[in-house]
Amino acid sequence: MELPVELSHGHLSTGVMLTAMREDSTLFLIYDNERGIVLPPSRGGVILSSSVAESLEAQRGSILLMSAPTAGREEIRLPVLEIVSENVGSAAYIELTSLWDILDIPPTANSAIIRTDDSLAIISALRYNENIASITDQTQALRMFSEMMETTGAMLYFMQIMGIGIAYAIITASSSISLSERKREYATLRVLGMQPKEVAEIMGFEYWALTILGILPGIPLVYLMKVSINDMMGTDMFSIPLTTPMSSYIQAAALCWLAVFISNISARRRIATFDMVDVLKERE
Repeated sequence: MELPVELSHGHLSTGVMLTAMREDSTLFLIYDNERGIVLPPSRGGVILSSSVAESLEAQRGSILLMSAPTAGREEIRLPVLEIVSENVGSAAYIELTSLWDILDIPPTANSAIIRTDDSLAIISALRYNENIASITDQTQALRMFSEMMETTGAMLYFMQIMGIGIAYAIITASSSISLSERKREYATLRVLGMQPKEVAEIMGFEYWALTILGILPGIPLVYLMKVSINDMMGTDMFSIPLTTPMSSYIQAAALCWLAVFISNISARRRIATFDMVDVLKERE
């Protein structure tokens, strides 16, 4: 059963579609993206999506006031049992028989989910039924959603490529500037008898240490940046997931290490071509 309701918490209120289902539902599931678990609806309270909870400033255990068309002017008190992370849409969930008891109505349903191997036959048979307001085919809905996300996906891939290019440019530019500023020191080491490889190892050790120290604070900064982007771009119908898989951090670190490795090779070649006499004659 789907019912438009208004939920209030303190001075805040929002309209939301309340979805009621049985505890043993298998065709409609409440899935938490962050925890990766399925939550069954429970009696005596509601489960809120993260976007609704944020708009109401509600948390687990908060008491909400619900007003519904079938409840008249009476406001119903409902506790928040769980908050689920959902990146698309805003919703509230409750157990079906519990909703019947709360509203004091007979067993009622206004929507149905059907699993079939021939969806076209079902749609053609029910399309012009006067008692049916709309029919949604999951396959078509997924196709439309995928087409809508193609543009967003292309933009995200472009941003990733730009990020890789910027990171490589910053690392190589920093390496080149550092080499130019310490050219006299490296030339002095060459005069003292060190080989270009040994001088490059000294410089490379410094770059590797700075890279590792730079990656460590970068991890929490990535999370803060995602929170800021979500606050700016997120809406009631769409939000950006704040969880990042470990593989993404490993790939980012690997790309940074690759850029440092290439920069070290380039610096080693430049050190090998130093004219020690001319370098040592230069003024600081």
